[in-house]
Amino acid sequence: MVNIFDVAKLANVSIATVSRVTSNKEGVNEKTRASVIEAMDKLGYRPNTAARTLRMAKSNIIIVLMLNIKNSFYSEYIRGLEEVARESGYFLLIGSTNGDKEKENNYLELIQDSRVDGVILTTAGIMDEKAVQKINENSPTVLTFDYVLDPHIPSISIDNESASRKITNHLISLGHERIAHITGHMERIQSQTRLNGYKQALSQHNLEINESLIQEGGYLFEDGYRAASKLLSFDQPPTAIYGGNDSLAIGALKAIHEAGLRVPEDVALVGFDDLDIAHYTTPSLTTIHQPRYEIGKRAMTLLLQKINKETISKSHIILEDELIIRESCGHKLTMK
Repeated sequence: MVNIFDVAKLANVSIATVSRVTSNKEGVNEKTRASVIEAMDKLGYRPNTAARTLRMAKSNIIIVLMLNIKNSFYSEYIRGLEEVARESGYFLLIGSTNGDKEKENNYLELIQDSRVDGVILTTAGIMDEKAVQKINENSPTVLTFDYVLDPHIPSISIDNESASRKITNHLISLGHERIAHITGHMERIQSQTRLNGYKQALSQHNLEINESLIQEGGYLFEDGYRAASKLLSFDQPPTAIYGGNDSLAIGALKAIHEAGLRVPEDVALVGFDDLDIAHYTTPSLTTIHQPRYEIGKRAMTLLLQKINKETISKSHIILEDELIIRESCGHKLTMK
């Protein structure tokens, strides 16, 4: 059965543009409008006007927009979101941008046109602050794992800066001075605040902040692998590597092993997030625990309050993190 996605693909436009044409809305130039109509005719697509009318009313659908759905970090978070949503009769529609600006714009258009009941964003870095505010004007919005300084956009996260400072201080307490940091994507506030915490810890101990030891990674194993391989090629490689998330740290672990080095005897290693896999790496990974399930539940509760126009007493919520000390940092070596 032909659907709106087929039309968008044939016309080489976004599904939001097809929706605008079928709804006879402004904002589509005549050439594009003609291409969409031609694609509809070729495919025999006829928009469901009854469904469109229903979309103008309550949809019971909440869009969850995230950076990269491949990251296993989100599994517990989504479970928390869904548990609260289903109890209130809502369903989740999950979108992943992979950091692609065109995808981000397409989702923004879709959110504006589809009249979803609410939106949860997993990062302010997916879109700039103005775009986040524009989404909030169309649908109630809650931000998770990041924040924007807007009282109308509730957020829930941990204190990324202090958590990053904490885990860097832990490495310093074990005697490390040449500590490298592999960041996430630096357009994200989360990555910026974790970098700030790392730098603060070094400064507090009068240690040099060596910019060459700060490498931008991302959120995938291969990002950590590439960055760590580069760090280990230096004449003076780091004695410790702090991955800005567990996926980066695990990718770095592979690079360290392939370089013929041992963790933690030759290079100490820590991560951030406490993914389930962090228990099972060899050695097991020292990291920062984020209460992802709780963040999901609390975020959905905040969104439902916004949807129901209830008073929100606290718009920005910071939850506790925890330093989880395992084998990879070398803590046990210092205890001998």
